[in-house]
Amino acid sequence: MFSDDNEYMRDDEWNAELELVNRFRERVINKHENSFFDSDDMLVIIEHFIQDENIDLARQAVNYACDFFPTDADIILKNAKVSLAEGNLERAYELLQQAKTESDETEYYYTLGQYYALRNEHDKAIDAYYDALSTTDDPYDRCNIHYGMASQYMATKRYDRAILSLKKSAISADPVHREIIFLDLRHCYQYTDRLDEAIQYFNEYIDKDPCCLAAWNSLADCYRKQEKYDEAIEYYEYALSINPTDTYANINLTNIFYDNEQYQKAIDTINEAIDNGMPETNDTNTILADCLYNLDKPAEAEKLYRRALELCPDDTNAWSGLGFIYSDAHNYAKAIYYLQKGIGYIQDDNCLEVMLTLADAYEKSGNTTEAVKTLTHITEQWPTDPAAYCILAKIYIEDQNFQEAHKTLELGLEQTGCNSSVVYMSAYYNLLTNHREEGICFLNAALKEDFDSYSEFINLNPNFLGNDVEVLELINKYKNERES
Repeated sequence: MFSDDNEYMRDDEWNAELELVNRFRERVINKHENSFFDSDDMLVIIEHFIQDENIDLARQAVNYACDFFPTDADIILKNAKVSLAEGNLERAYELLQQAKTESDETEYYYTLGQYYALRNEHDKAIDAYYDALSTTDDPYDRCNIHYGMASQYMATKRYDRAILSLKKSAISADPVHREIIFLDLRHCYQYTDRLDEAIQYFNEYIDKDPCCLAAWNSLADCYRKQEKYDEAIEYYEYALSINPTDTYANINLTNIFYDNEQYQKAIDTINEAIDNGMPETNDTNTILADCLYNLDKPAEAEKLYRRALELCPDDTNAWSGLGFIYSDAHNYAKAIYYLQKGIGYIQDDNCLEVMLTLADAYEKSGNTTEAVKTLTHITEQWPTDPAAYCILAKIYIEDQNFQEAHKTLELGLEQTGCNSSVVYMSAYYNLLTNHREEGICFLNAALKEDFDSYSEFINLNPNFLGNDVEVLELINKYKNERES
């Protein structure tokens, strides 16, 4: 639920709420006084703690209120909301049933929708949100309810319906939450292959509100997804003209330069933003370090990776970056340590490049057992990636475990759709094991598909392949055909 920011409150109302909450903190929480607050005051205090996501204080406030007003339906409803935040769904539902007939209708149905959402009963949640909508014209309430409905539509991949709800939610959202809504909206348009419609929507929104930072960022996001980088850069820069220290625009602009190998531009963008007052974070340090690493400045990169880890000890990119640096320096023991630390913070192991580098470090340090284990994991986690099959087959070939090499290459050909690198490795395997006809056949297919990689093929075993007359004749044949 979006917080009830002073977008919807006058300054005097907001100050009065803060004064009330601070008085409760001082007397009840800090001094343990048995002070009296009426039920309306307690509702405000409890909701304030809920919106601040301070569930411990919300629980203390609810318990305090229940002692004074045990039968008050709105207090019971707040108790249900806190129970939901604590993950106690069974207790929350019991309290909702108690509060059903006499509590605030809008809040009751909205909280019921949250209960069903947490139980993944998406259609029941949507029905509850519809009931909530029918009870209120308040713009803050309707913003939250529409967003709740959109979340359920997104969870069930009904993106067309989600788009409609998100648009309605955006109408009365405050600037911070409008950015969240627009991000979800862009994702929904992307999932339905309707980015052109998203661009039209955000342009129309900007026509109405030219200073809407979230709309400019969202428009830039759409062009970035379409790989129209010039337009994306232009609109991120418009966003930065509104707020030069906006982290979202600066990071995404930097990422465009990074993805297009314009590393110095990326560095200049981040440094300028920090000079303008954008906070230094672990992310800004890892991005700068990544750029310096790609500019072949490992010492400078290492300092920034370590600075990132000072700010955030579980920064996956920083740990992995250090692993890459030490792998390049052939210090495989340290590389393995840092790469393992990086992978340890990725719960779903969703880091193919790190895993491949780790496998390579194991192999080059002589630990083929761990290398095979890591590579096998990669083939299971990313079955269509060719690199792991090739490295794994090469290890088996060097160990003269030709049966496992054969099985690995067969699986690799099947899973990768005969990727050229796997075909080259299959050619090498067959030539080495005296299956000459099959080897030449594989080599012919690989050269036809990816001639430029023939030198990597020769380097698999230069003494053996570089002196094979038939292999060299076949390579020269394709070379001559390309030159003619």
